[in-house]
Amino acid sequence: MLATLAVNGTSRAPLPIAVTALLGNETWINFDVVGYADFTSTDSTRYTLTLSTNIGHIEIPQLGGYLMLTGRDSKFHVTDYDVGCINPINSSIEIFTYARGSGSTIILESQPSSREMASKYNNKFALAVQWHVTPARRIVRVADLQAYLLWRNEAYSYWVMELPVSGPIGNYSSLLKSLVVVNAGYLIRAADLINKQRLLTGDVNSTTEIEVIFITATKLKGITFNGEVLHTSKTSNWNLWGSVRCNPPKSDIPDLSNLKWKFIDSLPEIQASYDDSAWKPYTKISKHDPRQLETPSSLYSMNCGSHIGSLLYRGHLNANGQESNVLLNVSGELNLGSPFVIKVLIDHIGQDEETPGIDTIKVPPGILNYRI
Repeated sequence: MLATLAVNGTSRAPLPIAVTALLGNETWINFDVVGYADFTSTDSTRYTLTLSTNIGHIEIPQLGGYLMLTGRDSKFHVTDYDVGCINPINSSIEIFTYARGSGSTIILESQPSSREMASKYNNKFALAVQWHVTPARRIVRVADLQAYLLWRNEAYSYWVMELPVSGPIGNYSSLLKSLVVVNAGYLIRAADLINKQRLLTGDVNSTTEIEVIFITATKLKGITFNGEVLHTSKTSNWNLWGSVRCNPPKSDIPDLSNLKWKFIDSLPEIQASYDDSAWKPYTKISKHDPRQLETPSSLYSMNCGSHIGSLLYRGHLNANGQESNVLLNVSGELNLGSPFVIKVLIDHIGQDEETPGIDTIKVPPGILNYRI
C-alpha cells in the first residue's frame, strides 16, 4: 500500500510520516529522523523531503525520483556532515562510519532502493550522486574524499580501527588517534603500524580476503594477520590486499551414548516426600495490575516479591476422577479422592519483548491461568 502524498509541515513529507529534527549545537551538522507517526503502521510510503542546509533549503532527492519508507522502519537524513574539506550537503544513504586523516574515507551503506548524496568542495562547487543500490561495491572520489557505496550486508565486514598511542591516551578512544579502515570479514580486534607493516589481530570463520582501505595504505609494504605475514598486492584502487586461509580445528566428538553421566538433584521441592507445610499459601487478590485476574487468588510472582529467576509453585488438590489434564502443559491421570500436588517450575528470564501496538511487556510473570 502506498500512502497519498499529502504534505506535512515545513519538511513537506507525506502526512503519515513524522520528521524529527536533531539540530547541531554550534555546528552545521543536522540529522532529520524520518518514521511513521503511527509506529504500528506496516505501509510503504513514497516521500520527498525539504531540508535546511548551509546553502539554503533543498528538496531531496535532487536528481528526481522519491525515497521509500517501509512499515516500522525509520531513517536518518544527514545534512552538512563534516568529513574534512569535503562537506556532504545531504545524504539519504546511511553513514556506516568514516575515517579522516590526510584525506577522508566515508563508508555508506543502504538497503535496496535508490539513494542520493550531494557534496560541496571547499565552498567552490557541489556534486550530486544518485545510486541505485546493488550488491556490487561502488567508489566515488571527490578530491581527497573516498566514498564507498555498499550493500548493507557487506558493510558489516568493514572495520575502523584506532592505532595505539602512548599514555595518557593509551587504550582510550580519541580523535587524536590515527585510524585505519579494513575490509576483513568476521572480526578485527586490533591494528598497529610498525615498519610500514600493518599488523592486524582478529578472527576469521572462513578463508577471508583482507583489504586495507584508508589513505595511509599507499605507504604500506605489507600486512601481518595474527603474526602471519600475508602475500599482498595492490588493487586497482591502490588498496593493499591479501588473503587469510582458514583452517578449521579438528576435534574428536565422543560417543555420548556410551559415556557415564552424573547429575545433581537441586530441586527437592519436586519430590513427593517434600514437606511444604512451612510455605505461605497464595491468598492475595491483585488490585493494581492492569491485567484482569483469572485465578481465585493472584499467582503473579511479583505479589510475593519475586521479579526474576526461577519460580516454583506447588498446588494441592483432591481429584474426583474426572480430570484428564492440566492447563499448564502438565498431563497425567489422577486417582479419585486422593490428595495430589502439582509442581510447576517456571524458568523465568525476564519480561516478554514488546511488539508494536500491544503491551505484552506488561504481562506479569507467574501463573496467569490454570484449568483442570
